[in-house]
Parts: sequence; C-alpha cells; structure tokens
Amino acid sequence: MPRDAERTHSDGYDPAMDISMRDRRARTVTTGVVAAMLVVGLSGCSLLGVGGPAPSSSPTPTSSPSTTAATDGVRFTERPDQAGMPACTSVLPAGLTARLVPAVADDDLLTEQEHMDPSAMAAPASGGLTCSIDNGVAAMDSVYPGTQGDPMRNAVTATVLPDASEALDTFLGQDSSGSGPVWCAATDAARLLCQADVHAGSAWLSVGLERVQDATDVTPEGMRDRFQALVAHATTAVQDSPLGSAEVPHETGDPGPSTCIATRVDTVTSTPLVDTNAGTDWHDDISWVALERAGADVCDFRPASEQGYATVAARYGTLPKGSWAVRARIEAGLVDAADRIQLDGLGAHDAAFRTCDDTLCTVDVVHGGDWTRYLLATSVAPDTSAAIESWATSSFDR
Repeated sequence: MPRDAERTHSDGYDPAMDISMRDRRARTVTTGVVAAMLVVGLSGCSLLGVGGPAPSSSPTPTSSPSTTAATDGVRFTERPDQAGMPACTSVLPAGLTARLVPAVADDDLLTEQEHMDPSAMAAPASGGLTCSIDNGVAAMDSVYPGTQGDPMRNAVTATVLPDASEALDTFLGQDSSGSGPVWCAATDAARLLCQADVHAGSAWLSVGLERVQDATDVTPEGMRDRFQALVAHATTAVQDSPLGSAEVPHETGDPGPSTCIATRVDTVTSTPLVDTNAGTDWHDDISWVALERAGADVCDFRPASEQGYATVAARYGTLPKGSWAVRARIEAGLVDAADRIQLDGLGAHDAAFRTCDDTLCTVDVVHGGDWTRYLLATSVAPDTSAAIESWATSSFDR
C-alpha cells in the first residue's frame, strides 16, 4: 500500500481512513456532460435527494455566550494572512458578471454558504483566492437535470493559485480536446458552462460560468464574448495584485483525485455507496493542484445504483491546519456549536460539532488544528443524525 495511505498521527487517528490509496497518474477529462460539470470545480456535484426551493439564506454571524462556552478550550489555528489580497468584487466586478448571470451576489463560501467542505478552502490555505458570485444555491445543492422548482445554480467563480505557471502549463498540455484555455459548451441538462484557465502573471487563474439555459441568448455563441471580457478583466486584476508575482513555497507533486472506499460509511447507509470519481479520467486541474499544495483531500460517494449525472450522498474532506475555517463557520452560525459530540481519538483541545438540516447532516472535527468534515445525505440515511455520528466514530476509532 502506498505510504500516503498509511500516514497516521501518534495518537492513532488516520486522516486517510476512507482512502485506499492516492492515485497520482495524469488523467484526461472524459467527454460528455459529467466531465464538463466536474471541470468547473470539486463541488460541482449535486446533492442526492435535494429538491424544492433553494436553501434559506444563512444566519447573521454571531458569537453568543452559548457559542463561546461550546468552543471553550478548543484550539483553532490562525487564518492565513489575506493582506494585499484582491477583493472578489474587483476580480469579478458586478458590471461584467451581470452580463453573464442575472440576480447574483458575492457569496463568501466560508461564512455564507451552508453546504461547503474543506476542499473549497484549499486555494486560500495555499496563499490563493476563491470567489463565487452566485444566486445562493451551493454547487452541491444544484439539481441535475432539474425541473421547475428545483434549486439550480447560476454562478461565476474564480480561483487563483499563486506561483503556479508550471502547473498550469502541465494542465494545458494534458488537453487533447482542442478546446483551448477558454471554452463554452452547452450540456444536455440545459446548462451553459464556460471555463478559462490562464496565466495571470505567475499565478494560475481559473474562471468558471454555470448558468441555466433560460433565455435564447444563453448559448455558447451568445455568451462567449461576454465571458472572454470577464476573463480579460480578471486576468489584469490578478496580475496587477500581489498574487500575480507572489512566490509561495510548495512541493511540485503529481496531483489527482484520490481513490476512495466506502467501507465505513456503508455501515450506516440504506444503500451501498461508491466513489463518485471512480472510472473517471481527469486533468490535474486547479482544484486538485490546490488540494495537493494544502495537503488536503476529498472523497465523494454516490449510490452504486446511480448512473449518469454526478450526485453526492456522502462526502469526507480534510484540510490540515484548517480549523480556522471551523471557527469562522461557527461564528457565522453555519456550524452548530451547541451540538458537540464525543469521538474516540480526540484530544483535550479538540472537538467535533454536528449540524443537521432537512437534507443532510455534517460533523466538523477540529483535531490537532486540522479540519475534518463528514457529510451524509438524509436520502441514504434516514436517521441521519445518529448515522453520521456512527460514521465519524468508526473513522476515529483506534
């Protein structure tokens, strides 16, 4: 077994507990709609069983006495320095994003989006930037193909990874489709997708567009020029900022998705699950490079019986030294600090917090400063609150 699959802490906690091995082979994106959706980002899978109206707006950030008491004694890490970082609204200005997607607003994924996992913070943890200008529907909540009344995501996103010219060149060199660094395509789920991966000084800038085809001009031909105008602006904004010339210490690895196994989560679900990415060919895109730099990981699982569009029934993610993100989400009211659960293997200054809504439950674990997160959908585990605690407990069991 590769060494990465055997890495453990001295207290017996294994951060690779649901990963059988790390697959670092260069891969090529498959053709078809699922591949197109996945290129937009790691979170671009819909949550199995989510339907009806879009999730309600996030609570107003708060730090109540009860929250303070619930986190008493927990040691959180310091948030990465954001000094000199360009604002998302300067990289993706309203005047240009409104031409692509109507009725959207700047969405702070960390403090405003309910269903977000550690992988979304891999770029900021590596000295970069992640932005989402969207309609309030999280990427994993968007229903594919979707019918009237289902939550469907409209969004413009940007991810910046500094000091990544070589990684971008490698990524572009893997493309055998002939689409080039900037492309737009329509899917058979009535979605328009556009993607750009370009140099911005020495940084890698990735810009994505996802929009429901709800108007006659929402076609690749109708939106390409508008999208290219946004990419040109974002490129200038990033290369003129400190991100465009920053030198960031990092190892040059061979990034790629992990091969994940569902053995432990399967013990608490009503149907067998499999790795969502199994059998899928990949580019080493900016999401995976950011994960590699941050030492982070993510595993998505779908019902073994599901075919076609990617769905997420369960998700496991880690971000080393990322507990600063848990603190921010507790203060924003997105993690239920009052529902603190006990897990074997946690130290005196560690904690696990369970949060549930109508569609899923999560457990956010602070362990030695790291952030580990479990997500489980009600559709595959009706008694979700108890099931996710059992899953997390088995994973932390010595």
